[in-house]
Amino acid sequence: RTRVAVYHLGSRLQVLHDFTEDAESLRERLKAAALPLSPLSFEDVDSTIRDAEQLLRIFPNDPMLAEMLETQIETQQQVNANVRKRKMESTLSALDALGSHLSGIPGRKNMVWIGGGISMLSITGAMGFGARGGIESFEEKVVAASRRLAQRGVALYAVDSRGLEGITSM
Repeated sequence: RTRVAVYHLGSRLQVLHDFTEDAESLRERLKAAALPLSPLSFEDVDSTIRDAEQLLRIFPNDPMLAEMLETQIETQQQVNANVRKRKMESTLSALDALGSHLSGIPGRKNMVWIGGGISMLSITGAMGFGARGGIESFEEKVVAASRRLAQRGVALYAVDSRGLEGITSM
């Protein structure tokens, strides 16, 4: 007898099913929903580094190739940092919109947010150094969004959609 609503954040925030006590109706709506993945994706920098290292083993005395590969890796890190920042900003904006929507409902509200997490820190370059290196913290923005939710009577429970990751034995 708990009222539940389901929302989805893809390229925009959408209501899949507004508040109801009808669990079967929720199940049917979720089953029928075509939930696209986020359009923003990351490039695998580790794979690019491995490929670059292989090329440098084949052509060890080519400084122009080494410089070109380093620039490619740094550029890819910058693109990834921009994607992480846009995802974080989009997520915080969606949480704010949901918080505003939920603030009209009296009492404490529980929000379960299932996602891949929010980047709290963006590091580019070689540990933040280098020509294109930098460190940017998003902690203040995340804390401010959390406070706004709390002020609206919304408790946020974040669940990592990737599940638990254990330590692999060597």
